[in-house]
Amino acid sequence: MEYIKKHRFWIGPLAGIIAGFFYWKYVGCLSGACPLQSSLWVNLLIGALIGYTIADTLRTLPEKS
Repeated sequence: MEYIKKHRFWIGPLAGIIAGFFYWKYVGCLSGACPLQSSLWVNLLIGALIGYTIADTLRTLPEKS
């Protein structure tokens, strides 16, 4: 857990980018009418932001004694 706290600026967004890519590839909008789901770059950006948010939230969790 300490490793994640130290490197959250890289781990969270990287995991989010990977998840955003797979979401775009397998779930995204095939017709192109969905502006957020049809663009690879938008999905990568949203995934990175969500990944960073989750990693930053982990930083604030209390540690077990």
